[in-house]
Amino acid sequence: MVAFLKRDDSETPSVYAERLGSWYAQKTGPKHKKSNGQFFTPANLAAFMATHSMPVMGDVVRVLDPGIGTGVLSCALCENLANTNPGLKQIEITGYEVDSTLAEIAELSLFNLRDSLAIQGIELQYKVVGADYILHHAGVTANFQSCLPGLTDDNSSYDIVIANPPYFKLRKSDSRAQAASHVVHGQPNMYALFMAVSACLLKNGGQLIFITPRSFASGLYFKAFREAFFNMMRPISFHVFQSRKEVFNKDDVLQENVILSAIKDEGWINTSYKYNIEITASNGISDLASSYKKRMPMHSILDIKGKDKSVRFPLSEVDERVYEMVTSWHGNLKLYDMEISTGPVVPFRATKFLIYDPKEREVVPLLWMQNVSCMKLSWPAKTSKAQYICVCNESMPLLLPNNNYVLLRRFSSKEQVRRLTAVPILKVNIESRYIGLENHLNYIHRPGSSLSSEEAYGLAALINCSIMDKFFRILNGNTQVNATDFRSMPLPPLSLIVNIGKRIMASEELDIEYDIDSIVNKAFSSYGDGTLVAEVVCG
Repeated sequence: MVAFLKRDDSETPSVYAERLGSWYAQKTGPKHKKSNGQFFTPANLAAFMATHSMPVMGDVVRVLDPGIGTGVLSCALCENLANTNPGLKQIEITGYEVDSTLAEIAELSLFNLRDSLAIQGIELQYKVVGADYILHHAGVTANFQSCLPGLTDDNSSYDIVIANPPYFKLRKSDSRAQAASHVVHGQPNMYALFMAVSACLLKNGGQLIFITPRSFASGLYFKAFREAFFNMMRPISFHVFQSRKEVFNKDDVLQENVILSAIKDEGWINTSYKYNIEITASNGISDLASSYKKRMPMHSILDIKGKDKSVRFPLSEVDERVYEMVTSWHGNLKLYDMEISTGPVVPFRATKFLIYDPKEREVVPLLWMQNVSCMKLSWPAKTSKAQYICVCNESMPLLLPNNNYVLLRRFSSKEQVRRLTAVPILKVNIESRYIGLENHLNYIHRPGSSLSSEEAYGLAALINCSIMDKFFRILNGNTQVNATDFRSMPLPPLSLIVNIGKRIMASEELDIEYDIDSIVNKAFSSYGDGTLVAEVVCG
């Protein structure tokens, strides 16, 4: 029971709800919260999200909080609605919470909110449903691209949905993933299911305000979701938190988060040319007052015409120029007869082929992500991982012919400054018929032929340079570099890539922190783009 946790007269309802959350966190511990994807919204962040709500029409507003937790978001939203809508007479809140203790906390928060609103002449009606939100609305996404109000058994049609949904991956076999199978692919994340169902439960013209990881904005896993979601929901604004540590620091969450505000407006995408969107960004919560802010044409943020419907986030003037420059390039891997693939060696499936002592049998080098750093291959490395793989009939499907490649790390640590890390490897430098590449590496190659030495060095240097790293961050908030993402990456003329390669190979030693950017800058200068590259390097 939490009834003894009385609200102090100096506390707003949202601050009181935050304090109840702190009590709950101490009671249950971090392991319970993490396993349930519970990352409670700080009261000041909730207040900021609430400011994204638009003026309501009429004197009654219906609010949905699908992962209500302690009720801090509902409280903050109602506080803002009461202060910005003088004609408001009644608010109805429906919250969902599967954790019985949290449901009790939410009831207490809303009870206190009701008393606070009554002083302002606003009646609050509320209910907290102790059910799984996704399963309770199973089937609502079946016609996701043309959802209409009243599809659920309680004939819901909400004016506003606000949420900080749970974040965790689901197995394909999970009943919740199956319930939303029309909008998920691969291993879905719970938060995307919350967004999909919530969009369906809004009335036309209703508003959605969500804080989530940025990962939905790009990538194959969320492609079906994006296509359906943005056909129905018209984004009004995005706020990007650039720090992975600042937003939910009490929970030690390392995640690049984004606040999305969108309007349900079915068919809007056919007239998208007339809409603008606001992009704002801050490092965390403490610097919200000094956020970067700009209104931009919808098409410059949302890839409306493309198949992927990806969202890009240029968060500075330099970002905007980088995006314009790179997207003006007409080259790509396919045009240059190149391909990117993922290393075929999956260690736990190939344990009998992994060799620690090269004297045991015929072996070839096995390269891992840990062997690759910027323009440098360290092999064999002092590590607990096997540095060799045996050559036999069974292992041959896992081996690649020794050739010229560019190796690209598929993952970076969440704290790492650079997302893209690549190294060229040349056939002449490896005394072996074959090589093994572990599954956490991507490799760029030319099927049926070979990259030239200059192409390998030039492409690796381009990938490692600041301008490509910045462009990748504009497109992708993940720490994973998927082959699919890179396959569609624009590239400059092949002659420029070769020019970069020649300059790199002529340099006896590279200062990784400076020389790559300097060399790429000089190469671009001959094409008239050196000023921008220098600006990115200095910025």
